[in-house]
Amino acid sequence: MFVPNVQGFENAGGTTALSFGRAIAPVAPVSRLERLRAAAAQVDWVPDLGTRIGSRDWWRGAATCALLCATAVAIAPPVFNPLHGQTAAPLTGTDREEARAQIIAPLAWGADTGRHMASNDLVRPLTEAPERPIEQRTATVGHGDSLGDMLQRAGLSERDAQDTVALVATTVSLGDLKPGTQIPMTLGRRPNRSVARPLEALSLRARFDLALDLKRVGDRLVMERHAIAVDDTPLRITGAVGSSLYRSARAAGVPIRAVEAYIKAIASKVPVGQIGSTDTYDLIVERQRAATGETQLGKLLFAGLGQRSHKTQLVQWNDGTWYE
Repeated sequence: MFVPNVQGFENAGGTTALSFGRAIAPVAPVSRLERLRAAAAQVDWVPDLGTRIGSRDWWRGAATCALLCATAVAIAPPVFNPLHGQTAAPLTGTDREEARAQIIAPLAWGADTGRHMASNDLVRPLTEAPERPIEQRTATVGHGDSLGDMLQRAGLSERDAQDTVALVATTVSLGDLKPGTQIPMTLGRRPNRSVARPLEALSLRARFDLALDLKRVGDRLVMERHAIAVDDTPLRITGAVGSSLYRSARAAGVPIRAVEAYIKAIASKVPVGQIGSTDTYDLIVERQRAATGETQLGKLLFAGLGQRSHKTQLVQWNDGTWYE
């Protein structure tokens, strides 16, 4: 019914615009130096001398290698004519003393440092070095050693040693003192070097449940007894036999003597060869725990062995025989 116009305005784009072109810039001429630089960049100056031997590139690489070697030899220091340098002269006189004051001498030489100043009129020479007013010493009871001789070797006078032995003997027997017992003591001031120092204080662990303290009051020694609470609960240890019964028990903390007694007791009822790695051992050992923190283990009280077929439980009587 309607025939559109032929102008074709509907096909026109509203955003269409013409742009003005730019003039072509002239190419700058390349200088000879730039051409040589570009040509040198394309040349392989360090080719692999192990390939294409005898070729043009190979000879160029050989020439480069020879040039580098010749340059290294040319700039190297002389071999037979070494370069002589100037060393500083050793210090002498005042300069040496100034430098020595800033160092620390070796420990074998006293490790001193700084300057040693000359003494003035206020310095007075001593006839002998002064002694310490108090000395702390520790003596150890040895095997077959008497308490009195040990105290005299530690520096006590004969009178103080006898008084100490007499006081200790009123409480415990001197033969009950265990070897290795540590006895700390305090020695006081003495009037001159020809006499022994007086005993001011002494501590002694007479027994596992008793400690003794000696103190000087006036001209005599006074002893104080300190009872120590002790827990006698036995120690029970169980574990798997594993690859070795002895090693397993020792790793669990069982004393050597208790392990030996356990193996001897079990071997009297069960052959050692029949004890398997999956079996379990059971031990009860005497134990004393003091309130001061020390622990003392005793003899074996109970020995048990758990196996698949049956259990072995042994108790030691007063005659030393193990009964099941």
